Amino acid sequence: MSFSPIVPKTTLLAIAFWCALTVLAPAQWLVYELRFTPDEDSVNFQSYTGAYVITPLHGGISSMVLLTEAEGLLYAPAPDSARFFMAANRQVRKSVISSLAANGTSHAVYTASGYINKTIEMRGK
Repeated sequence: MSFSPIVPKTTLLAIAFWCALTVLAPAQWLVYELRFTPDEDSVNFQSYTGAYVITPLHGGISSMVLLTEAEGLLYAPAPDSARFFMAANRQVRKSVISSLAANGTSHAVYTASGYINKTIEMRGK
């Protein structure tokens, strides 16, 4: 039995072409659902009850859709208002969402971190 040297080259070329196409493919996205619960010791007013964070799979600039249920479900989109990244050391790897909202003298900072595929706690300051 003998193999033609063209077959391995063709196979390698096909694999290289497929890999190039995956780089050019549309980005993959993650959507995180966040639920805000009031902190009993907080003096801040929290009007939002939750949010969705839409982020690229590999991290970077992300968008938030903030939710409130005051008089029915209302939402406030905040495009490009957050960052998503991974924080890791030798023992632990966590995902982190960080966001800053500013309007005049009013500021809100949101930071959430947690294990991937787990519930994470988000605190407003």
